[in-house]
Amino acid sequence: MATFMSDTRKTGVLNWLRGVPDPPPAKVFAALFLSDPGPTGMGNEATIGRVDVAFSAVSIDPTTHDASISNTAVLTWPEATIALGTVTHVALMSASEGGVVLYSGRLIDPRDIKPGDNIAIKVGKIIVIQQ
Repeated sequence: MATFMSDTRKTGVLNWLRGVPDPPPAKVFAALFLSDPGPTGMGNEATIGRVDVAFSAVSIDPTTHDASISNTAVLTWPEATIALGTVTHVALMSASEGGVVLYSGRLIDPRDIKPGDNIAIKVGKIIVIQQ
């Protein structure tokens, strides 16, 4: 999953440089989207709920100097009880409901979710990269 920083995160980082506090969320949650949530989080979120995400320590690529983190546990959503449509994006959210998009990205393999489907994202597949 390629990741893009939301407008909220960009503002938070720049405000931090100005000395304006930007406290982190208590937890980060993954949400599935049927369209690109974009920098403002206005995409069409799938109606299956959100799951909390635990991340690895920061890793620095010695060649590109990009910093990255990735999920350290499988992300598993409840079994779908209705057809959800084609899930195309994942967003990292600041709350289990509502909140704001922190980062988002397109799934490498979008998936049409039907009743009875199980949805999971493997360890290390949610990667947040800061250049």
